[in-house]
Amino acid sequence: MYLDFFQLKEYPFRLTPDPDYLYLSNQHAEASEYMDYLIWHTDGFVVVTGEIGSGKTTLLQRFLGQLDDNVSVAHIFQTQLTPTQFLQSALVEFGFKPFNRKKAQLLSMLRQYLEEQHALQRKVLLVIDEAQNLNDAVLEEIRLLSGVETEKEKILKVILM
Repeated sequence: MYLDFFQLKEYPFRLTPDPDYLYLSNQHAEASEYMDYLIWHTDGFVVVTGEIGSGKTTLLQRFLGQLDDNVSVAHIFQTQLTPTQFLQSALVEFGFKPFNRKKAQLLSMLRQYLEEQHALQRKVLLVIDEAQNLNDAVLEEIRLLSGVETEKEKILKVILM
């Protein structure tokens, strides 16, 4: 009914974050530049904040869709996790099956993966949507993971949304 009457190609005002309909305000453009800088330069963390419904996830979807194949991405959107579950989730996103492993094994797997990707000159990005729900223990794990670095740069890039 709406499509025919207004001669639209798609239904308007859908609830899913569609990057085709992203309006890049000054704040959105600035956040996008920070995320780009994170990937292609040496910083380790970017935190993007905003009110519910302000377009953070839509901006993130656009950003992830523009990355080239030289970037390995783990996108975690379920944040009610223990530190071990968080590490497992990250490893699953990177293509591993890390279940029934102890935390030390998970950390070793992740560190080895990061070092291998760096040796291949690939960027590694960990994106955490809904990061405000992370507990202190998981935030500390993320901080510790950022310690995997060379003399010049952080190997793991992190975006907290």
